[in-house]
Amino acid sequence: MTDRYKGKYFSVLGDSMSTLQGVSQPEGAEFYALGRKREFGVFTQEDTWWGMVIDALGGRLLVCDAFSGSTVTRDPLYEYPSYGCSNERTGSLHRFDALPDVIMVLLGANDRGMRVAAEGESAQLWAFEPAYGAMVQKLKNNYPRAEIWCLSIPTAQSARAMSPDPYSAAIKRLSQELDCRFIDLTADAARYSSPDDLHPDRAGMERLAGVILAQARGNR
Repeated sequence: MTDRYKGKYFSVLGDSMSTLQGVSQPEGAEFYALGRKREFGVFTQEDTWWGMVIDALGGRLLVCDAFSGSTVTRDPLYEYPSYGCSNERTGSLHRFDALPDVIMVLLGANDRGMRVAAEGESAQLWAFEPAYGAMVQKLKNNYPRAEIWCLSIPTAQSARAMSPDPYSAAIKRLSQELDCRFIDLTADAARYSSPDDLHPDRAGMERLAGVILAQARGNR
């Protein structure tokens, strides 16, 4: 392993799988809070997938912007800043003058669960692919020096996998088009343990972190 990421700032853009009470923002939007911390064995940053990845690479957490229930896509009926392609979410990954060196994006599970259209016209931000592309482009505009890691959507061990998965395929395609690092979590090796078939427990977090690290340490 090299020291490429030692001391670097990492920010996270995610949904409930990346939340943690007392660490992620905004407050009150966490899944891993109160009794769920004990149920899932996720108590501290060191128990999360992103915390394990950052620690293993010698980095530092800058911002974890994770909103439980959030989608990438925008509902056409209202303007609410929890969706990933919003200006609020894509512009909230710095702290004062400190800017992220790496942005890890794990979003799309809720779009898939809600059966949001995977494809659509470029202007339709309620379709997954154009919304994901707009989100990544905003991140690149706001943080031009940051590496952007686009993580595909993982599946719990006990949940039914979608194969082929058009949402993860769109993430891979856009990662390549927009010069981002694609982290593939669709393989069986990435299937994680989860008490509710969706949210990783402590062991599930470790499984995801291991797959992410194996790819992050390799060549693009």
